[in-house]
Amino acid sequence: SDELVFNPSYEATSNPAVPDGNYVNVPAGTSFFTDTRRSTDGLRSLRLHAPADGMGPALSPYTVATVEAGAAYTFSLMLRGATGGETLSLSFTPSIWSMADGGSTTVEVQATTKWTQITANLIATDDPATA
Repeated sequence: SDELVFNPSYEATSNPAVPDGNYVNVPAGTSFFTDTRRSTDGLRSLRLHAPADGMGPALSPYTVATVEAGAAYTFSLMLRGATGGETLSLSFTPSIWSMADGGSTTVEVQATTKWTQITANLIATDDPATA
């Protein structure tokens, strides 16, 4: 497999509601859980709920496999919103990644009511091992 993230489709679940392999920051009023009712790959998807803009949960993978300095990588996810128009903010650690287009390592994308693939083209920094 070309996956660099542990448990990319949330199939491993020690606790069925919590996605294994992620640090989670959950502000008051937000929620998240693995959802077996809807998915595009495997048995589960990850459902996130935020009570207001800017108040959503934050997830960070435990580990990412070693990446090659200067090599190109693609981050990809499938996104679907409850009503459409929801904003998802993706942040990539600048000491490890730069954007292939030279843009900001924080990217905001808008959800629709249909599953849509979102991608970000990344370049590993010159020394990702010490990042």
